[in-house]
Amino acid sequence: MATTMMIVFILCLFLSVSGFGVSSDNLATADDQHATETFDVERVDKGNENEFGQADVSSELVDEPMNELDHPEPGTPRKAKSSNSNRDVAGGSVYVRWGHTVCPDHSTLVYPGVAAGSHYNSGGGGANTLCVPHDPIYDRPAAGVGGLRAALYAVEYDIDRFPLRNDRMSHDVPCVVCEAPSRSAQLMVPGKNVCPTDDWTLEYGGYLMSERTHNIHTKSTFICVDRSMRMVSRTDGNARYRGSIALVESRCVSGGGGLPCSPYRDGYELTCAVCTK
Repeated sequence: MATTMMIVFILCLFLSVSGFGVSSDNLATADDQHATETFDVERVDKGNENEFGQADVSSELVDEPMNELDHPEPGTPRKAKSSNSNRDVAGGSVYVRWGHTVCPDHSTLVYPGVAAGSHYNSGGGGANTLCVPHDPIYDRPAAGVGGLRAALYAVEYDIDRFPLRNDRMSHDVPCVVCEAPSRSAQLMVPGKNVCPTDDWTLEYGGYLMSERTHNIHTKSTFICVDRSMRMVSRTDGNARYRGSIALVESRCVSGGGGLPCSPYRDGYELTCAVCTK
Protein backbone atom coordinates (compact mmCIF):
# COMPACT_ATOMS: atom_id res chain seq x y z
CA MET A 1 0.00 0.00 0.00
CA ALA A 2 2.78 2.41 0.87
CA THR A 3 4.50 1.45 -2.33
CA THR A 4 1.40 2.28 -4.42
CA MET A 5 1.02 5.70 -2.83
CA MET A 6 4.67 6.43 -3.46
CA ILE A 7 4.24 5.59 -7.18
CA VAL A 8 1.21 7.92 -7.51
CA PHE A 9 3.13 10.72 -5.75
CA ILE A 10 6.10 10.34 -8.08
CA LEU A 11 3.81 10.31 -11.17
CA CYS A 12 2.04 13.53 -10.12
CA LEU A 13 5.38 15.18 -9.42
CA PHE A 14 6.61 14.16 -12.88
CA LEU A 15 3.53 15.59 -14.65
CA SER A 16 3.82 18.86 -12.74
CA VAL A 17 7.48 19.33 -13.65
CA SER A 18 6.80 18.46 -17.35
CA GLY A 19 4.12 21.20 -17.81
CA PHE A 20 1.18 18.84 -18.20
CA GLY A 21 -0.43 20.06 -15.06
CA VAL A 22 -3.74 21.86 -15.29
CA SER A 23 -4.13 24.75 -12.85
CA SER A 24 -7.42 26.04 -11.61
CA ASP A 25 -6.79 29.34 -13.44
CA ASN A 26 -6.91 27.57 -16.80
CA LEU A 27 -10.13 25.67 -16.23
CA ALA A 28 -12.44 28.40 -17.65
CA THR A 29 -14.86 26.91 -20.14
CA ALA A 30 -16.25 28.58 -23.31
CA ASP A 31 -19.39 29.47 -21.38
CA ASP A 32 -17.32 31.18 -18.72
CA GLN A 33 -15.45 33.16 -21.37
CA HIS A 34 -18.76 34.26 -22.97
CA ALA A 35 -20.05 35.31 -19.58
CA THR A 36 -16.89 37.31 -19.00
CA GLU A 37 -17.24 39.10 -22.37
CA THR A 38 -20.90 39.84 -21.68
CA PHE A 39 -19.95 41.32 -18.35
CA ASP A 40 -17.31 43.50 -20.01
CA VAL A 41 -19.86 44.83 -22.56
CA GLU A 42 -22.39 45.56 -19.83
CA ARG A 43 -19.72 47.29 -17.80
CA VAL A 44 -18.80 49.53 -20.77
CA ASP A 45 -22.43 50.31 -21.54
CA LYS A 46 -23.20 51.20 -17.96
CA GLY A 47 -20.16 53.39 -17.87
CA ASN A 48 -21.65 55.39 -20.81
CA GLU A 49 -25.16 55.74 -19.41
CA ASN A 50 -26.49 59.28 -19.11
CA GLU A 51 -28.47 60.71 -16.25
CA PHE A 52 -31.67 59.11 -17.59
CA GLY A 53 -30.19 55.58 -17.56
CA GLN A 54 -29.89 55.52 -21.36
CA ALA A 55 -26.71 54.39 -23.12
CA ASP A 56 -24.75 57.32 -24.53
CA VAL A 57 -23.38 56.30 -27.93
CA SER A 58 -22.50 59.77 -29.18
CA SER A 59 -18.81 59.12 -28.54
CA GLU A 60 -18.92 56.35 -31.13
CA LEU A 61 -20.30 58.55 -33.96
CA VAL A 62 -17.00 59.98 -35.09
CA ASP A 63 -16.43 58.28 -38.44
CA GLU A 64 -19.36 59.87 -40.36
CA PRO A 65 -19.64 63.70 -40.44
CA MET A 66 -23.13 65.16 -40.21
CA ASN A 67 -24.60 66.19 -43.54
CA GLU A 68 -25.75 69.83 -43.62
CA LEU A 69 -28.91 68.73 -45.45
CA ASP A 70 -30.05 66.79 -42.35
CA HIS A 71 -30.02 69.71 -39.92
CA PRO A 72 -29.41 73.02 -41.74
CA GLU A 73 -29.15 76.24 -39.81
CA PRO A 74 -32.30 78.41 -39.95
CA GLY A 75 -32.18 80.64 -43.01
CA THR A 76 -29.26 78.74 -44.56
CA PRO A 77 -29.76 78.08 -48.30
CA ARG A 78 -30.25 74.38 -48.93
CA LYS A 79 -28.03 72.65 -51.48
CA ALA A 80 -29.11 69.84 -53.78
CA LYS A 81 -26.67 66.95 -53.92
CA SER A 82 -25.93 65.56 -57.37
CA SER A 83 -27.00 61.95 -57.85
CA ASN A 84 -23.74 61.01 -59.58
CA SER A 85 -21.32 62.90 -57.41
CA ASN A 86 -20.51 63.56 -53.80
CA ARG A 87 -20.08 67.24 -54.57
CA ASP A 88 -22.80 69.58 -53.32
CA VAL A 89 -24.37 71.65 -56.11
CA ALA A 90 -26.03 74.96 -55.27
CA GLY A 91 -29.51 75.56 -56.61
CA GLY A 92 -30.50 78.80 -58.30
CA SER A 93 -33.67 80.80 -58.92
CA VAL A 94 -34.13 82.33 -62.38
CA TYR A 95 -36.40 85.32 -62.95
CA VAL A 96 -37.00 88.14 -65.46
CA ARG A 97 -36.41 91.74 -64.52
CA TRP A 98 -38.92 93.50 -66.76
CA GLY A 99 -38.24 97.12 -67.65
CA HIS A 100 -34.53 97.00 -66.89
CA THR A 101 -31.22 96.19 -68.62
CA VAL A 102 -29.03 94.90 -65.76
CA CYS A 103 -29.48 92.42 -62.91
CA PRO A 104 -29.36 93.40 -59.22
CA ASP A 105 -25.94 93.25 -57.55
CA HIS A 106 -26.68 89.98 -55.74
CA SER A 107 -27.80 88.17 -58.94
CA THR A 108 -25.96 87.15 -62.08
CA LEU A 109 -26.78 87.85 -65.72
CA VAL A 110 -28.21 85.03 -67.84
CA TYR A 111 -28.99 87.14 -70.93
CA PRO A 112 -30.40 90.58 -71.84
CA GLY A 113 -33.34 91.00 -74.21
CA VAL A 114 -36.53 92.81 -75.13
CA ALA A 115 -40.12 92.15 -74.08
CA ALA A 116 -42.22 90.48 -76.78
CA GLY A 117 -45.79 89.32 -77.13
CA SER A 118 -48.79 89.02 -79.40
CA HIS A 119 -50.34 91.94 -81.28
CA TYR A 120 -52.52 93.99 -78.95
CA ASN A 121 -55.75 93.48 -80.94
CA SER A 122 -55.23 90.23 -82.84
CA GLY A 123 -56.93 87.01 -81.91
CA GLY A 124 -54.86 83.90 -81.32
CA GLY A 125 -51.18 83.85 -80.54
CA GLY A 126 -49.68 83.51 -77.08
CA ALA A 127 -51.03 85.27 -74.00
CA ASN A 128 -47.76 85.41 -72.08
CA THR A 129 -45.01 88.01 -72.36
CA LEU A 130 -41.57 86.75 -73.35
CA CYS A 131 -38.07 88.11 -72.83
CA VAL A 132 -36.42 87.33 -76.17
CA PRO A 133 -32.62 87.61 -76.53
CA HIS A 134 -30.87 90.10 -78.80
CA ASP A 135 -29.18 87.35 -80.85
CA PRO A 136 -31.75 84.80 -82.08
CA ILE A 137 -30.68 81.56 -83.77
CA TYR A 138 -32.79 80.19 -86.63
CA ASP A 139 -32.95 76.62 -87.86
CA ARG A 140 -33.58 76.35 -91.63
CA PRO A 141 -36.33 79.00 -91.78
CA ALA A 142 -38.71 79.25 -94.75
CA ALA A 143 -38.37 82.59 -96.50
CA GLY A 144 -41.40 84.88 -96.60
CA VAL A 145 -44.33 85.47 -94.26
CA GLY A 146 -46.23 82.23 -93.72
CA GLY A 147 -49.99 82.08 -93.51
CA LEU A 148 -50.38 79.48 -90.76
CA ARG A 149 -48.19 81.16 -88.20
CA ALA A 150 -48.36 83.00 -84.88
CA ALA A 151 -46.68 86.41 -84.82
CA LEU A 152 -44.43 87.89 -82.15
CA TYR A 153 -43.99 91.65 -81.69
CA ALA A 154 -42.10 93.98 -79.42
CA VAL A 155 -44.03 95.17 -76.37
CA GLU A 156 -44.38 98.93 -75.74
CA TYR A 157 -45.31 100.96 -72.72
CA ASP A 158 -48.90 102.17 -72.95
CA ILE A 159 -48.91 104.85 -70.24
CA ASP A 160 -50.84 108.08 -69.87
CA ARG A 161 -51.95 110.33 -66.99
CA PHE A 162 -49.18 109.01 -64.79
CA PRO A 163 -46.74 111.89 -64.32
CA LEU A 164 -43.98 109.73 -62.86
CA ARG A 165 -43.55 107.79 -66.12
CA ASN A 166 -45.52 109.54 -68.88
CA ASP A 167 -42.37 109.93 -70.97
CA ARG A 168 -42.18 106.12 -71.40
CA MET A 169 -45.26 106.12 -73.62
CA SER A 170 -44.80 104.07 -76.82
CA HIS A 171 -41.21 103.04 -76.05
CA ASP A 172 -40.23 99.36 -76.28
CA VAL A 173 -39.70 97.53 -73.01
CA PRO A 174 -36.27 96.03 -72.26
CA CYS A 175 -35.78 93.01 -70.03
CA VAL A 176 -33.01 90.91 -68.56
CA VAL A 177 -32.99 87.32 -67.33
CA CYS A 178 -31.18 86.92 -64.01
CA GLU A 179 -30.19 84.10 -61.68
CA ALA A 180 -29.98 84.20 -57.89
CA PRO A 181 -27.36 81.44 -57.46
CA SER A 182 -27.88 80.65 -53.78
CA ARG A 183 -31.68 80.88 -53.70
CA SER A 184 -34.08 78.31 -55.09
CA ALA A 185 -37.54 79.86 -54.62
CA GLN A 186 -38.96 82.82 -56.53
CA LEU A 187 -42.15 84.80 -55.89
CA MET A 188 -43.89 87.74 -57.52
CA VAL A 189 -45.97 89.68 -54.97
CA PRO A 190 -48.81 91.73 -56.55
CA GLY A 191 -49.96 94.79 -54.65
CA LYS A 192 -46.76 95.26 -52.60
CA ASN A 193 -43.26 96.46 -53.45
CA VAL A 194 -41.67 94.65 -50.50
CA CYS A 195 -41.19 90.95 -49.71
CA PRO A 196 -43.53 89.05 -47.34
CA THR A 197 -40.91 88.39 -44.63
CA ASP A 198 -37.28 89.16 -43.86
CA ASP A 199 -36.05 85.74 -44.99
CA TRP A 200 -36.94 86.67 -48.60
CA THR A 201 -34.51 88.75 -50.69
CA LEU A 202 -35.99 91.64 -52.68
CA GLU A 203 -34.71 91.40 -56.26
CA TYR A 204 -36.63 94.46 -57.42
CA GLY A 205 -39.86 96.37 -56.87
CA GLY A 206 -42.06 98.15 -59.37
CA TYR A 207 -45.52 98.33 -60.89
CA LEU A 208 -47.94 95.61 -61.92
CA MET A 209 -48.61 95.80 -65.68
CA SER A 210 -50.46 93.91 -68.43
CA GLU A 211 -52.30 94.50 -71.69
CA ARG A 212 -54.86 97.20 -70.95
CA THR A 213 -58.54 96.53 -70.47
CA HIS A 214 -60.31 97.40 -73.73
CA ASN A 215 -62.67 95.67 -76.08
CA ILE A 216 -60.11 95.47 -78.90
CA HIS A 217 -57.15 94.43 -76.73
CA THR A 218 -56.27 90.81 -76.12
CA LYS A 219 -55.54 89.34 -72.71
CA SER A 220 -51.99 88.95 -71.41
CA THR A 221 -50.27 87.83 -68.26
CA PHE A 222 -49.58 90.22 -65.39
CA ILE A 223 -45.90 91.03 -65.03
CA CYS A 224 -43.92 93.05 -62.50
CA VAL A 225 -42.10 95.90 -64.28
CA ASP A 226 -39.17 97.58 -62.56
CA ARG A 227 -40.02 100.97 -61.06
CA SER A 228 -37.43 102.70 -63.26
CA MET A 229 -39.16 101.49 -66.46
CA ARG A 230 -36.09 101.65 -68.65
CA MET A 231 -36.65 102.07 -72.40
CA VAL A 232 -35.12 100.60 -75.52
CA SER A 233 -33.36 103.50 -77.23
CA ARG A 234 -34.72 104.95 -80.49
CA THR A 235 -38.10 103.20 -80.20
CA ASP A 236 -40.28 106.26 -79.60
CA GLY A 237 -43.46 106.38 -81.66
CA ASN A 238 -46.81 104.62 -81.69
CA ALA A 239 -46.04 101.55 -83.80
CA ARG A 240 -48.80 99.90 -85.75
CA TYR A 241 -47.60 96.37 -85.12
CA ARG A 242 -46.88 95.89 -81.46
CA GLY A 243 -47.85 94.45 -78.15
CA SER A 244 -48.42 96.76 -75.21
CA ILE A 245 -48.50 96.85 -71.43
CA ALA A 246 -50.33 99.32 -69.22
CA LEU A 247 -50.42 100.06 -65.52
CA VAL A 248 -52.89 97.98 -63.50
CA GLU A 249 -55.37 99.80 -61.24
CA SER A 250 -57.33 98.31 -58.39
CA ARG A 251 -61.10 98.28 -58.69
CA CYS A 252 -62.97 98.04 -55.42
CA VAL A 253 -66.70 97.61 -55.12
CA SER A 254 -68.30 98.21 -51.73
CA GLY A 255 -71.22 95.92 -52.54
CA GLY A 256 -68.91 93.01 -53.45
CA GLY A 257 -67.55 91.70 -56.71
CA GLY A 258 -64.42 93.85 -56.74
CA LEU A 259 -61.38 94.00 -54.52
CA PRO A 260 -62.09 94.81 -50.85
CA CYS A 261 -62.33 98.58 -50.52
CA SER A 262 -60.86 98.81 -47.06
CA PRO A 263 -57.23 98.03 -48.02
CA TYR A 264 -57.53 98.72 -51.78
CA ARG A 265 -58.21 102.18 -53.23
CA ASP A 266 -60.27 102.46 -56.39
CA GLY A 267 -58.15 103.80 -59.27
CA TYR A 268 -54.76 103.43 -57.53
CA GLU A 269 -51.93 101.92 -59.55
CA LEU A 270 -50.79 98.63 -58.01
CA THR A 271 -47.19 97.98 -57.07
CA CYS A 272 -45.36 94.64 -57.09
CA ALA A 273 -42.18 92.92 -55.91
CA VAL A 274 -40.05 90.02 -57.12
CA CYS A 275 -38.48 88.09 -54.22
CA THR A 276 -36.25 85.03 -53.87
CA LYS A 277 -35.02 82.80 -51.05
